[in-house]
Amino acid sequence: MKPEGEDRIDPRERVREYLRQHPGTRLMGLEGSDDPVKIDIAVQVKIMLRNGELIEHPKTKVLMFPGEGPVRSTKDSVPTKAEEYVLVRMNVATRLTDAEGVARDLRVGDVVTLPNTTAKALVIKEMAVMVDAYPPIEVKAEGATAEGSPSTVPVASGGSPGCETPPTTPAPDEGDVSARQREWLEKLQAVQDEQSRKPRPIRIQHRKTDTWHPWNECQHKDRIITAGTLLNEIVFDFDTEDWSAIIQEGNKLLTYLKNEVIPHQLAWSGGKGIHIHVFVDMGSVEPDPALAEHLEDRAEYGLDVSAIVRRALNDHIAAEAGMDIKRAGLDPLKVDFSTARKGSMMRAYGCLRPKAEKYAGGVKTLLDSIPERRPRPGELPLVFPEKIGLWNIGALSSIINDALRAEIQEASREAFTPKAIEGPLSSIPCYSYLRANGAPLGLRNEGALTISIFNQVHGRLLEEARDEVRAYSRACSPSGELEREHLDTLEGVYKRTYKGASCKHIRGKFGEKICIKGRCPICIQARADKSEDKGRSRNGSDEQVDFLLQLARQDGEAEFFHDAANVPFIRVVNESHHEVKAVGEQDFSDWLKYQAVKVAGHAPKKDPLNQAIDTISVLARFEGEEREVYIRKGAHDGAFYYDLCNASWQSIRISADGWQVVDDPPVMFRRFDTMRPQVIPLSGRPEALDEIVRLINTTPERRRLLKYQIAAFNVADINHYNAFFLGPQGSTKSTGNDVVKALDDPGTDNRDSLPLKEDDLDLILSRRCTAAFDNISRINLEISDKLTKANSMGRSSRRTLYTNNDENGRRYRTKIILNAIGLDGGVRPDLLDRTIIYNCEVVDESQRLGQGEVNARIDQLLPYAFGAALDLLVKAIPIYEQLSDCKGWSPRLKDAYLWMMAIAKVDGMGEEEFEILFKKVIEQRDSDAIEGDPLAIALEHVAEIGGFVGTAAQLHELLNAPGLDIPELCQIDTKDKAWPRGGIGIGMRLPRIIAPLRSRGVYVYQCHFSEIEETFGDGIKGLTRAWRDKPYIDQDRMIIISKDDIKLVEQSIRG
Repeated sequence: MKPEGEDRIDPRERVREYLRQHPGTRLMGLEGSDDPVKIDIAVQVKIMLRNGELIEHPKTKVLMFPGEGPVRSTKDSVPTKAEEYVLVRMNVATRLTDAEGVARDLRVGDVVTLPNTTAKALVIKEMAVMVDAYPPIEVKAEGATAEGSPSTVPVASGGSPGCETPPTTPAPDEGDVSARQREWLEKLQAVQDEQSRKPRPIRIQHRKTDTWHPWNECQHKDRIITAGTLLNEIVFDFDTEDWSAIIQEGNKLLTYLKNEVIPHQLAWSGGKGIHIHVFVDMGSVEPDPALAEHLEDRAEYGLDVSAIVRRALNDHIAAEAGMDIKRAGLDPLKVDFSTARKGSMMRAYGCLRPKAEKYAGGVKTLLDSIPERRPRPGELPLVFPEKIGLWNIGALSSIINDALRAEIQEASREAFTPKAIEGPLSSIPCYSYLRANGAPLGLRNEGALTISIFNQVHGRLLEEARDEVRAYSRACSPSGELEREHLDTLEGVYKRTYKGASCKHIRGKFGEKICIKGRCPICIQARADKSEDKGRSRNGSDEQVDFLLQLARQDGEAEFFHDAANVPFIRVVNESHHEVKAVGEQDFSDWLKYQAVKVAGHAPKKDPLNQAIDTISVLARFEGEEREVYIRKGAHDGAFYYDLCNASWQSIRISADGWQVVDDPPVMFRRFDTMRPQVIPLSGRPEALDEIVRLINTTPERRRLLKYQIAAFNVADINHYNAFFLGPQGSTKSTGNDVVKALDDPGTDNRDSLPLKEDDLDLILSRRCTAAFDNISRINLEISDKLTKANSMGRSSRRTLYTNNDENGRRYRTKIILNAIGLDGGVRPDLLDRTIIYNCEVVDESQRLGQGEVNARIDQLLPYAFGAALDLLVKAIPIYEQLSDCKGWSPRLKDAYLWMMAIAKVDGMGEEEFEILFKKVIEQRDSDAIEGDPLAIALEHVAEIGGFVGTAAQLHELLNAPGLDIPELCQIDTKDKAWPRGGIGIGMRLPRIIAPLRSRGVYVYQCHFSEIEETFGDGIKGLTRAWRDKPYIDQDRMIIISKDDIKLVEQSIRG
């Protein structure tokens, strides 16, 4: 389809005119033309396609030039995201969405700025040709000189297509990246050689399917995808989809590392997480002289000293930084790996994620700080570290020695001793397995060493031991040379007293499958010895537990209690105020450790700490009182309280007498990391609340309603309406989130993404007073139900792991703030029934504020706007107490409605005026409910075609009858989870949509068959009766659908 008048336009002349007006413009376009301009274009296109600077999109026949923007492209990449980032619905090149989000009808030769780029498009017939303003250079190709040809802009290898590459930070080509990777590996290898007594080359992979091989023996020039982790390297691998968790937990770690002056590297993995590398100077440890003998031979007892040091330091850093390990998604295998086997591999700097992966095109690169959002593939320049700083850990030698001592003690219990192997060697599972089956390649000498040590410790003569070693060698391989090597190993063992073997050693070398602990006499004896040691050390451990309990009780000033869900809490004294902490969370554990550090000078060990926390938990649950625990808003003794979340734990007390800041409120408030302090409110400018609400571009009457809703949000212990800002791009709907959150529950989460999993949503709802979700595109049935329950003391529960009957769960009463351009599938009626919709309109460009200006305006108005909201609420309290009736109209969430009405009266709006305004909201909401529910849409159609009388099962069959094609006519996706699968499903969903359908003139009734005639009389005669000839019984539950309001006869309904 061509635009009107295109046939009368000479495209060539329009192109020439554009070039005359814009000298130096680079132009790319079509081949196959006699026109000299297009021939010149074709030459340049060939050059750019060959150099990987240009991508031809096969679906839309559009040529795309990569320049500045969020996504990059390469010659071999498939532009799967081209339409998303560059061209929108460009099947016919006469309609294009420009950078302002406006769809424009273009004529040939028109120029338009593309979204998310700095490029422009010049339309030539059915092609969009890319134009930019880079200075031209001379390019020669195939013997021709193309004057005005573009300079080559290097493209980041493997980046996603469809967007331009920043010319200021060009990425190197494949060969350059590979060379820089090898330069970095040289530096790493030098560190490993210096730190290890037995240096070995770092192993690499070019693809995931490759075997691990030494980097310095590899001849491939391709990029390296993974490289081995150094023995002295601690890697914090943040492996979670939750970027806000990465920011919060990662910054905790980075802050600690910077404060302690610990050298480190921060890198984006190129995928969903970040890596923080710390390199340790192993030689800086001051070993305990008592351990020197054990550390002299690092193979003794199977100990991996470097792994023990890494684990101890990793645990120390995480604890001192106050990190939530689980929330950060840290991968323990990146620290706790064995050097006796493969080790651990990490993404290498410059690693390119392949197309098959989720984050295709992502490249691991060095960062200065954690970005505010997850980078897009190709967005960041590739940066390699310049040097490797080693962390001197001499000050932590005591921690490392304690860890080594504990490992040695554990391993020594399983050591090969005459006492442990008094019986026949055939009773030891690992010995029997090795003798009968041999050992795999690479571990055969290790197996011979193990067989030899068993025989020596058992007291066998050398000649008897030789027969055992020969049998083992034959099981490995019939090679005579291998047998001679193994016999030499036996001779060496018998010439000295060899101390270095244990079950731990065996498991570390050969894996768990040959060490059957339940049948091994050595393991059985080790468990018995461990039990004895525990009994001997119990007194000392009990003293530590008692010490920690004494600290927690604070000389009787601390209070142990639990909430309605039996979650244990403690209320502790901190200088002049009280603080509430959940006993089972990291915050309390860190607090208790800090109390111990202040008194004893060091943190307690893990076992006594855990035992003390368990004791406090039991006391709080079984001896403590049940108390209500609030988040941000609470109520006590007829007054409302608002937690300011500042360091002094101050709150605002709100009552009919006024509001004031109090230092030590009686309400039990708990806090989370996402919460931020609220400003101290100020009175004197009541218009500030109107001004801050005017930042949202909705109608004046809706602004007044939002003003009353925000003021009513400060009422605790009731169910509030949710707020939904709906509008196109540039309509201030996200500003709505910012304003409401700033006034009600400031935090770092003004614009969360709506999770797809119920567990993730549960976690958010249980940690927010008000949860704000940004740019919603679809709400599935399970998430909709969860949001519906959120504001009515919702609770999620699940079976506790490793139990049959126990369950745990979260309770919450959380207000929901949403914004969206539009919703695919709409919003479920039960959620809409608890929601006020604010339709927003696009702001005129002359009046549009930048995000920085909006934030500054909110900060400027916030103290007075917050004070104005509190002033309204204070004056509304006595009015609310008099509003005992809604004048015959009772909406859902009546308490919230009456509070908003009371506040409106304070603001000068009458009850009737407010009721009329609110009913408009209900009407729109009910209309939206129909559009969002497939069953409601279908029943509206059934009413139009004659109505229905029958059972739910018959209605389900009618809705899916092939001849009627109701789903197709109503454009319903029958695979939608909201579409009922049977009569039971209809019966469950029907109550939710009866009220919205009534507002649209569709009346749905339910009754027993025996009640139809006397209840509805002749009113149903005109309706289509399903299966009239089928006999019903009196107890059949009937559904009646009609376009008319069937009048009930004045008779009582039986039953």
